[in-house]
Amino acid sequence: MTGPYQVAIYISSLACLVLGFFIANAHLKFEIALIQQEDKLIRADLTELKKITKEVRDLEKKRETLKSKLEIIDTLKKRKIGPVRVLDDLNISVPEKSWLVEVRDKGGVLRIDGLALDNQTIADFVKKLEKSEYFVRVDLLEARQEEVRGVKMKKFVVSAKFSYGGSAIINDGGGNT
Repeated sequence: MTGPYQVAIYISSLACLVLGFFIANAHLKFEIALIQQEDKLIRADLTELKKITKEVRDLEKKRETLKSKLEIIDTLKKRKIGPVRVLDDLNISVPEKSWLVEVRDKGGVLRIDGLALDNQTIADFVKKLEKSEYFVRVDLLEARQEEVRGVKMKKFVVSAKFSYGGSAIINDGGGNT
């Protein structure tokens, strides 16, 4: 039986095998084309996402810069009205029986020279300054008896660290305001 049937079966098997390889090859080429097209779309999306990510980072930097600028503006606004507030609190703190002779600012510290009728008046002045949000570390440096135009008075010197922005800006670590 090695005749024409075997040759026909052999040729048809070979044709089926070639046809199977051809179909598999065509299917693989189609799959590769789909994957390449999907890869191209994904790369385009990735490029677009990278661009958006860069824009977001730039916006975040701009937001931080803006936030910093707004904080500086807020500080400047506080400092703009600060001198008026400091002097107002100083004025309000001066008791009735006392007078300020000299007020000097040196690096965020006021040196206040004054006269009072008694020690209690000086103590009241220091307590009122300590209650102000613009003054911290109020210290009585000197208090001594002195005669002024024939009247016995108490001459005093007070030192007070201050901040034009109020207590929120004062650096208690000994630095400048």
